[in-house]
Amino acid sequence: MTGDEISERINEMGYVTCKPRQIKPSYYKINDGTGAILRVLIGINHLTPRAGNGRDFDVDSSNQISVFVPESGRVPADYVPYSPADLLADIAIRDVEYDVLREEFSVYSLSNGMTVSVKAAMGQIDKTKFVTPYGEPIYLVNPFPVTKIQHGGA
Repeated sequence: MTGDEISERINEMGYVTCKPRQIKPSYYKINDGTGAILRVLIGINHLTPRAGNGRDFDVDSSNQISVFVPESGRVPADYVPYSPADLLADIAIRDVEYDVLREEFSVYSLSNGMTVSVKAAMGQIDKTKFVTPYGEPIYLVNPFPVTKIQHGGA
């Protein structure tokens, strides 16, 4: 089955599928002394029309988050296994300051002829006491999507 055939079947189920036209993540410099740069991409999975109103949609999205740390700031020897509960319980720095390096819209063409644009805007960043097996600090981030839907395409 081709990708177009799969999308057609999903559309028949009442969803609005999308194809990326231009993907642009947001970038933030984390001001905690590590020199880390945070990359956040909010991807659009699909739209679901709201019952009774064909012009209103719920947007299903997912976050992809990466942290880039200078080699001198990575300490693999500090790695210890952790659980999600450990991350929430052991915060080293709450509400870490950050600088916006770039926040731009990613653009998707929708199967119904509309266009949706989305960008990440950062809320709060907390630094945990944990690091990845590669020694990179682990942050809990709270990005939120800023979306624009253009009826009739663009």
